[in-house]
Amino acid sequence: MESKIMYDGKFEVWEDGVVYKFDKNSNSKTIVNSFGTSRNGKYLAFTFMKNRKQETIYIHRLVAQAFIPNPLNKPQVNHKDGNTRNNHATNLEWCTNAENMRHAFDNLITWSICACGNKTLAKDAVCEQCKYREKLSNRRMMTTKKRQCKNKNLEAKMCDERTLEIVRMRRDGKTLQEAGDVFGICRERVRQIIEKGTNIL
Repeated sequence: MESKIMYDGKFEVWEDGVVYKFDKNSNSKTIVNSFGTSRNGKYLAFTFMKNRKQETIYIHRLVAQAFIPNPLNKPQVNHKDGNTRNNHATNLEWCTNAENMRHAFDNLITWSICACGNKTLAKDAVCEQCKYREKLSNRRMMTTKKRQCKNKNLEAKMCDERTLEIVRMRRDGKTLQEAGDVFGICRERVRQIIEKGTNIL
């Protein structure tokens, strides 16, 4: 297995991702085994002081810089098997952001099939089109329910005591004017109330 000295003789990196740090005082090397992780917890990394500033080194990038040629100067390092802890040189490749995303979509993402046959990443296995259709359907149902509720309220209003009394008065032979005089409303309003009331009763 091959190794290379990196960062002006500060580190020795091996093909399998093992890194040693050189101690300039004792002229010896120790394995860097206290790897932390990146902020998102995905990648193995460690920090060291360079020019009085803390610098973070990602193991996969260090291995790629040491062992994988990058003639096109691609900016990202991809883990071929999708395991971000497997930093062996044979598992790494330089890539662009688009290539990295394409690799993830083609190899690492588990797609679900919606009932309509579309692929989806949604946990509930319902694609965006079906969710949109369901939302529209629910909205229509709510509008219908509101309309029905409004009609029921209107019916209830019209079936109050006054409406029932006016309908009874007309059935008993009272004129529109006579019924109107009892409740202080005009003939036309009495006629409307009777029309609506008799449809409901």
